[in-house]
Amino acid sequence: MNFRPLTMVGADLSRVLELLTPCQEVRIVADDVEYDSVDEFLAESKGKTPKSVKIFACDPYLTIDFTNFSARLYVSTSDIKGAGIFAQLVAHIRSCERKPRLFYSYWYAVTSTWVIQASFALPMLVPFKHFQIWLILANVLWVAWVFYVQLRRFSLILPIAAQDPRTFWQRNSDSVAVAVFSALLGALGGAAATKAADRLWPTPPATSVESIATPAASAVPAPSASSLGSR
Repeated sequence: MNFRPLTMVGADLSRVLELLTPCQEVRIVADDVEYDSVDEFLAESKGKTPKSVKIFACDPYLTIDFTNFSARLYVSTSDIKGAGIFAQLVAHIRSCERKPRLFYSYWYAVTSTWVIQASFALPMLVPFKHFQIWLILANVLWVAWVFYVQLRRFSLILPIAAQDPRTFWQRNSDSVAVAVFSALLGALGGAAATKAADRLWPTPPATSVESIATPAASAVPAPSASSLGSR
């Protein structure tokens, strides 16, 4: 079972080992060093992020690999016990995946720029073509970040406990980036919707009171000079 890019802290690893309680010979190895518990791993790491964390267990046999370029779970069993452990591990690990999951997928990174370019060929978006370069630029920056995560920070295991403070950017970098990207998409979508509504339901031109009164006034002939003199 392969996962998308994820971030874990000590509490998340402790939860993994808790789910493996029914198994035998559970081992945790970080950067080729074996630890007896998550607490020992956190203490010995001294804040250094490991390049790989692997967890092994028997009965049922399973392996969990967290590396800089992948996150995998393998369970070799066909009984109900193994299936239950597998389902619980999948649910927990998926909850640690970076959000939103779609924006961190490989297929989004490959196809998003082409989709944006093709979208501006639609008639309703042609008047906003000048926004295309900015949207593509924002998407290229995001895709560059996604590729960096895919190749260097796929499984980010932070050797800190759950209650340890982190910087604002560490806690909210994904949310900030997604908010900026969503704002750009929302602005473009709102402008396109307004333009489409104007074309589908055009507003009739307003008729002023002066334009109505002018023809009536011009229909009455002005008195001539001779008629004024006769009076």
